[in-house]
Amino acid sequence: MINAEKGQGSLNSYFFHVTFHKDDSKWYALEVNSARREAFDTKEAAMDQVREWVEDMGISGFSHVSIHDEHGKIRSTESL
Repeated sequence: MINAEKGQGSLNSYFFHVTFHKDDSKWYALEVNSARREAFDTKEAAMDQVREWVEDMGISGFSHVSIHDEHGKIRSTESL
């Protein structure tokens, strides 16, 4: 079931980011408007975590992830 209070811009959308933090040299998977955040050694592992969250939440088709580079710039966005 979709929670209409989540996301930005659409009541039925969920947004995530995969971003690098220089302070600890970790890649983070995080959900926008949520406390959900986990650190990983690789960008791929962070993306895998976002995909797992989407699958577990049953929100496939309603999710988007912005993937940042090591300098914080968004390099791509994927719909999940």
